[in-house]
Amino acid sequence: MQMENKRPTVSVIVPVYRAEEYLNRCVDSILAQTFTDFEVILVDDGSPDHCGEICDDYASRDPRIRVFHKENGGVSSARNMGLNHARGEWIAFVDADDWVGDGYLDVFHDTAILLNTDIIHFGFQIENAHGRVYKQYAFPKTVSIPASALFKKGVFSSCTISYFFRTACVGCIRFNKNLHYSEDREFIIKVVLGTYSPVLLTTNTAYFYAYHPTSTTKRRRNAENSLDDLVALENVCRHICQNHTQLDNNTLHFICHLFTDSFFLVYSSLSYRERRAVKARAQYKISHIKTLCPTTKPVGQLFLLSPIAVTFKERIYTTLRHFYHILSK
Repeated sequence: MQMENKRPTVSVIVPVYRAEEYLNRCVDSILAQTFTDFEVILVDDGSPDHCGEICDDYASRDPRIRVFHKENGGVSSARNMGLNHARGEWIAFVDADDWVGDGYLDVFHDTAILLNTDIIHFGFQIENAHGRVYKQYAFPKTVSIPASALFKKGVFSSCTISYFFRTACVGCIRFNKNLHYSEDREFIIKVVLGTYSPVLLTTNTAYFYAYHPTSTTKRRRNAENSLDDLVALENVCRHICQNHTQLDNNTLHFICHLFTDSFFLVYSSLSYRERRAVKARAQYKISHIKTLCPTTKPVGQLFLLSPIAVTFKERIYTTLRHFYHILSK
């Protein structure tokens, strides 16, 4: 009975939807880890196949597995349910169509290395529909970096599957259920902004990210879902204004870069007439930014180099108002 009440070190949250073909491989790979002090939270997101039955079968055979069934609400809703029920000191996310190799949880063997960090960031391997790895993201060495340094080019990843988060650091932050894209990015940025502890980068690449046509958790980026990018950044800006009075240049440059990248993808999808209308309104916005952001500021210069100060639809004007507030501090 004492063992049942003991808080596990890690809660591995797996949102499950239309993954019947891959679910056994996913769960078996987690259960095969040499580090065993974990719980697996399987959230059946109203999957119309046999995923719910498979989850229940695993729970009946291994006490570390807990299953929650819910009406379909999307991956963010499923992850949030997992977060609400997680008992572990740390949080990990695994997609039901992915799998993990040996050593995925090995960092938790070394309790000393965990004392001074709230976030662990690691690499992963991407495999195609035939199970062949064609790309790998990895850090060259295990090292601790300031949280803001995570926002430097080549370090940050928008995939929650490549992080372990201390549960206390996540707190009440949850995934945005209204976004179909960039919900990971918004969540990660908010969590990182809330920690003052160093982030631990590890050389671990034991996560295998499976990319296949039927996946419900992998979506290619395009102009349409880049609108979600912009909405996510609006939410991040609002969060910053409400909770963080000062940001360093790494963070400011990072957010501006994301805005630039997303805006131009959306902008490129507009018709010629729509582009002219956006450019016309941009002139006023750019002149207004000049009054708020002296060009001596690197971030101000970044904004003025391109039409990213332009807005797109009314919600983007809201985003810019939050940017004005941040950049004028």
